[in-house]
Amino acid sequence: MPGGCRFPHPAPAGDGLPVVHPRHTCPMADNHKQILMSTTDVIPDASHRSVRASQMARVSSQRSIADARDQLADWARRHGCDAVVGVRIVPTSGVRVVEWLVYGTAIAWES
Repeated sequence: MPGGCRFPHPAPAGDGLPVVHPRHTCPMADNHKQILMSTTDVIPDASHRSVRASQMARVSSQRSIADARDQLADWARRHGCDAVVGVRIVPTSGVRVVEWLVYGTAIAWES
């Protein structure tokens, strides 16, 4: 995506195959980075960093808020982002099902 975060492929494990976390269906690197999240427009203690790219990100889960949050972090990680700001959590309901929508702005910092 123009102006968006990078879209790298996960680093393979020692045997050349991607590592898959048991709770996730997508390949992840062994030592994946922590994705910082904030409900404000900045990450505390990181306001001095310059943003290189940003894009809207959203995921949903019927399991739990925590699962939706983890999926958002995984999405940001897979797309080369460093943090997600302006995070919002919205319960949506269907017939007998509550689904948690989590969205925010994924950002990548200048090196």
